[in-house]
Amino acid sequence: MLLDVAWQLAQQLSARAGLARRRSADPLLAWYSQIHEKLSEIAYFNSGKLPLLHATLTSLNLAERSGSVREAVKGLAAMAIGFAGSDQRWLSQLYNRRSLALAEEQGGIDDIAYANVVSGVYWAAAGQWEHAVKCLDDSASLYARLGAIERWQQSIAGLCAVALARGQLASARAWLDKLRPARHDMPAQIAAYLHGFDTCITLAQGGDLEELVTRLGKVTDAPELAQFDRIFCQGLSASAWWRLGDRARAVESAQAGLRSLSAGVPIAWYITDGIAGIAQTLIDASACGLASERDAQHACRTLARYARGTKAAAPRAALLAGRLAAARNDRRRALACWRRGLAVARVMGAAYDEALLLCELGNYSPQGSVERTQFLEQARAQGERIGAPLLQP
Repeated sequence: MLLDVAWQLAQQLSARAGLARRRSADPLLAWYSQIHEKLSEIAYFNSGKLPLLHATLTSLNLAERSGSVREAVKGLAAMAIGFAGSDQRWLSQLYNRRSLALAEEQGGIDDIAYANVVSGVYWAAAGQWEHAVKCLDDSASLYARLGAIERWQQSIAGLCAVALARGQLASARAWLDKLRPARHDMPAQIAAYLHGFDTCITLAQGGDLEELVTRLGKVTDAPELAQFDRIFCQGLSASAWWRLGDRARAVESAQAGLRSLSAGVPIAWYITDGIAGIAQTLIDASACGLASERDAQHACRTLARYARGTKAAAPRAALLAGRLAAARNDRRRALACWRRGLAVARVMGAAYDEALLLCELGNYSPQGSVERTQFLEQARAQGERIGAPLLQP
């Protein structure tokens, strides 16, 4: 596969360098492109970076040879996401722009909608919220016009996830309400969005978690659920069970999530709370002898690797790295992690993470110190502003 990836990449680079690529009249090329597009989706869901790159490159090259605008738009968009996951930001941005431009110049409404929803994912992963909201809002409007319900739901869920990442909890709930009510025939992915984001909000604001964690369990067991959505649900279940005081179920969910993570670091940008839930539960469980410190370290390292490709996760990764250091009584490292995370959260506009980091810095400062008072007061004010009482996991 590696050799074929190199060959497909050489073809793509030659096209980008301006070398002429002969168009083919073979009607099967567009069909072959669609097959590789589906293979790239499977690789994306299974966190397979090399298979994803191979299938995406092959699909795009075939689409460009066949002259199919629709398949080329999808291929360019997939390349943007693939390069973003590999932290190749300049290449990712290049392909993202080309996908949007091709859709707007030569595509139909559905092509423009697709390019926008993928562009929204691209910008959200980078923590560029305003760009993400515009693209996702545009895609939601276009899919509503087309009557493409599931794609519309995906766009709305993306807007909810962005609001959560920014600490705009009331806005996140308003977006989430558009996906209600839950139905028995709701696709597993949409159900994971609905119950997962609902759990995120409830964990931040307080509320009844018992019904939510039961629903999460049912969604997690759905065989058609993508791997990263399963990780999202498993981590949130772990957090919810721990909050409810059921340590055994919490650890069971966290361990299941850790096993799911062994397949590879996920690419999906919106599952930070799930991976963080796994890590936090294992940190807490290791402190009371219910899990090994090694598992907690593994989960935190995975979250850190995830944050390298998904910039939106960087503040939460720093928060958990600091908590792991604090559990080891490494005060210096804990404070350094939290200060670094606070700086990133403020630049990114991640208000809930900022409040959590302020709270940790305040609680870890010397009793009676001015610094402690300032941090805790800032945390209280921030929590009040976003509507979260800063419940600790």
